[in-house]
Amino acid sequence: MITGNELADKSAKSATEFLTRPIVYADVRSAVNQWCHCQWQEKWNIETNNKLHVIKPVLSYWVTKLNRRCDVVLTRLRIGHTRLTHKYLLFAESPPTCSHCGDILTVKHILTDCVAVDRRRLRYFCSSSFDLSFLLRQIPHFNLFIT
Repeated sequence: MITGNELADKSAKSATEFLTRPIVYADVRSAVNQWCHCQWQEKWNIETNNKLHVIKPVLSYWVTKLNRRCDVVLTRLRIGHTRLTHKYLLFAESPPTCSHCGDILTVKHILTDCVAVDRRRLRYFCSSSFDLSFLLRQIPHFNLFIT
């Protein structure tokens, strides 16, 4: 017998042994989920111009401990779509503008940029200079839902 052939035969046999072992469904499912999550994260990393990407750069589950109403409001703020800022789409109108500075009215403008709201930001958030992720992170700022 030739040693190279014996080694090849042994390797081929060991490869077929692996195929006869049962594969646990949970292991396959976990590996596929992990692979899908990595693919999704890679695509998400490219979406830097997305409103939600600023708030949530790393994909993960958001556990909600708020009541349904607060959860809906928080989700709308995170994606940047509220009745105030996007109602114009339903009525085929022009986008609304800020009555104080004339900029297009967006969630970001209202919560972080508009100088007319600086005093309220200082009062409720102890700062007038921050980004949306400060308010809308995994656990939202505790003063966000004060009415």
